[in-house]
Amino acid sequence: MNIKTAIIADDFTGAGDSCIHFCHAGYSVFLPMILTNTVIPETLEILAVNTESRLDQGDIAYHKIARAVDKCRAWGAQSFYKKIDSTMRGNICEEIKAVVDKGHYSAAVICPAAPDVGRTVVNGQCLLHNIPIDQTETGQDHLNPVKSSFIKDFFAPLLAAQIAHISTSELEDGPDALINQVNRLLDEGAALIICDATRKSHLLTIAALKNDSRLLLAGAAGLAAAIAETSPGQYNHISPVNISKGNILISSGSRMEVSRKQFARLTAEHDYVTIQIPVRALVLDDQDILDKFWDDLHQLKSTDNHAFILTPDSHEDICGAMGQRNNSEKIASFLAEATAFMCRNLDISVLVSIGGHTTFKTVQSLHATGVMYEGEVIPGTALGQLQLTKDQHPLTLITKSGSFGNEDALLRIHDFITAKMAAPDKAKETSFNQKGINLPGAPSGQNNSYR
Repeated sequence: MNIKTAIIADDFTGAGDSCIHFCHAGYSVFLPMILTNTVIPETLEILAVNTESRLDQGDIAYHKIARAVDKCRAWGAQSFYKKIDSTMRGNICEEIKAVVDKGHYSAAVICPAAPDVGRTVVNGQCLLHNIPIDQTETGQDHLNPVKSSFIKDFFAPLLAAQIAHISTSELEDGPDALINQVNRLLDEGAALIICDATRKSHLLTIAALKNDSRLLLAGAAGLAAAIAETSPGQYNHISPVNISKGNILISSGSRMEVSRKQFARLTAEHDYVTIQIPVRALVLDDQDILDKFWDDLHQLKSTDNHAFILTPDSHEDICGAMGQRNNSEKIASFLAEATAFMCRNLDISVLVSIGGHTTFKTVQSLHATGVMYEGEVIPGTALGQLQLTKDQHPLTLITKSGSFGNEDALLRIHDFITAKMAAPDKAKETSFNQKGINLPGAPSGQNNSYR
């Protein structure tokens, strides 16, 4: 195998929103569900790995990452990219350290900026639409709060002298100047180099460090896109956008207010059947209500061009006293089971899954072996084909983090899906290439991809 890069992420949507940029650059990209007893395509160039470690204790996350790196190296991975959350949720320090240790790197360069979706780094501080991340809804997530917006605060084990900072003004001196500066910092003992970035050109400059075998690059989808753009694929693989006709299901376990606004905008313009999971009954094990939910679900009939939404009926219960991690896990598992049931029984050809952990559980419930990615629909949304057993209906998977996108995000995803279903012959001729996808309604030649 010729695995150029292994992308190590701590959740499913994070793995997807980074690896898709390598599709645009002409690489073949695959995300396996597990790393044991897994058949990897012989032509694979980019391996995306989800360790499902965001909510783990730090030491557990370290060992999960370490095992993943060892497995990828055994498969011949030539380099690594550590995908981290753009709002610094998860075990940032422990996971980067695991890749540095097992990948035999001297230092890590970190920049979680993704300017196209409002994530920037200024003076070593992470901002979401110019607001410090710990002051945003995402940063105050009940299950995974962010205690600081300053990157250095996540690396307390390091001495101050081991942490270096590079500003945007320094990046604007260009790649050669950056390389010289990083060499000097390494000679001075830097183990972590924090880079600011407020626009794409800054990330492209940081990407110039990708060929230095001493350095692990760590960041969000923005830096991954810059690395992919500056490293076009040798074989220029083209993945066709081929969405079969059938029903649409949007399944969301997101607790974010932005997701609720996206659903409100979508349902105001399109006729979706909304199915709500009874959260309180689930948490309290009210079997009568749960039985009625399943009876109602069994009564649904498959109808051509039908669209469904599946979501918890109460986000307050998830975020409040009932929203401890064990209950959140119960809700995610129930949502995944219901999603898988609908996919199998309602002629679902496109599943839009929102939320990393819920998506992971859903793909598990569908018994998929992995995802072969094709590209991106809108910023932060990965599109691929689930690798299912031969007797299962083909299923296109679109994934999105709950905190990503403007209020019209789901509306734009809906328009993309229905346009492809309405013109299947034309869709088969449409490919993701180095310019990304032209979304429905865009002028000819306009690039609406993340890049």
